[in-house]
Amino acid sequence: MIEIATEVSTTPAAQLFVVETIHTFHMRYLVESETAEGAREIVNKQPDDEEWQQKYLGDIVLTVQPISHEEAEEIHTTSDSSWQGSPWMPIDSMITRSKNGT
Repeated sequence: MIEIATEVSTTPAAQLFVVETIHTFHMRYLVESETAEGAREIVNKQPDDEEWQQKYLGDIVLTVQPISHEEAEEIHTTSDSSWQGSPWMPIDSMITRSKNGT
């Protein structure tokens, strides 16, 4: 006798979303200068100098937009020098997935 599965899955299918965030850091620099304005200018002109202290303040989510796999692939392979990424890596290796299955 053949059994037919009658259970219907109530779990929605997984979708892709583009989540845009800003990583926020509070930076402190220890600067030697003759004036406070001079210290400000030094930090503004040399932003890559080593910070004295850094505190991670978390992520601020700006937007969450659904996207198709095809649209993501197109964006992934487009050369846009204003974004950093790895266009030579397969798009599926770039997808962040939930560790607990949700």
